[in-house]
Amino acid sequence: MSSVKVFMFLILSGINFNANMRAAGGYSLTNRPKLTNAILESMKAGLWFMEEHVESVNLDALIGVRMVYDQLFRVRDVIKQINTNQTYDETLEKIARMIEQCRSIIDSAIPHDSVNEPKYFEKIGNLLQTSWIFNDTPRSIDESLFMKPTKPMRRINEKQSDNCIGLLINEPKCRISKKCWDMMTFPGAILYMLTHQLFYFLIAIMNDCLPDSPNSYPGMKIDEFCANIYTEYEHIDKKLNFQLEYQDIFMEQAAFCGMVGYKNFFKYRYIQKILSWQNKKLGCWFDDKSDDEEDQVTISNQREQEDRGGRSKRVKREEKMIGDACLCHKSTVALAALVQFLKHGFY
Repeated sequence: MSSVKVFMFLILSGINFNANMRAAGGYSLTNRPKLTNAILESMKAGLWFMEEHVESVNLDALIGVRMVYDQLFRVRDVIKQINTNQTYDETLEKIARMIEQCRSIIDSAIPHDSVNEPKYFEKIGNLLQTSWIFNDTPRSIDESLFMKPTKPMRRINEKQSDNCIGLLINEPKCRISKKCWDMMTFPGAILYMLTHQLFYFLIAIMNDCLPDSPNSYPGMKIDEFCANIYTEYEHIDKKLNFQLEYQDIFMEQAAFCGMVGYKNFFKYRYIQKILSWQNKKLGCWFDDKSDDEEDQVTISNQREQEDRGGRSKRVKREEKMIGDACLCHKSTVALAALVQFLKHGFY
């Protein structure tokens, strides 16, 4: 049985996720200089890895670097508010250097990505010019919004999805068509399909887009998505024990929902796990086995492509192996998650 089928079985078998859905309490970095420094050093090493392999950083990963770039500004602002006695001057200096690192990676990688992925770059490359900053006032998950996945599970068509994103960022007046709204709000999505839905509506909010459908607003979907994402997040911890194939999605979930203020995702044992998954020598986050193709067809966001016989097949889009074991997407979502642990630690 594939890992996604196992995941679906556990969710549909009546596990009471809501029992674990409580507000996160106690996570703070204000009196933990060693942990703060460990996060900063981990991010520094991860960005160094990106700099060293900038020609291989694909567009999806580069968009992640842009998210980290903008969120580092938010971390800086949050820390400045409490830095009354210059306690965090050294931390702020390190953050300033990482902001410069991110900017350098983005500027250096754009020429390569525009050539390596010209059609894809033309469609969503403008996301590199968008500010990934939201209202992130700390708040807790609303457990009443949790919905069990439906069966059979639908899939998001990546070609249509990219077209929908294009309508948000490439048109003179961005809009959410009814077709795009329906595709990005169908109930019961899990894992990468669910975070992809959230990703779409984050872009909509950034661009002040309103849907064609009346009484429908992007903001109200964010709360629903993160409530459902959080059930999976705790499930990966308590039921799946952070299995290797779920580490990437675990970090992506923290990154996305952390950007809009949900504090439930941030606990000490989670940050220790993410730090432990990094290759300390190379600076990247890695895998020690190849992806199972059957599982990845379902678990990942993939681009719809046509093979030579005209038949539709799905190919994993985001991940790219760099060197022997370093994973481009996993390294990027790790950085995106770490910056959220940093920000929420100083709120």
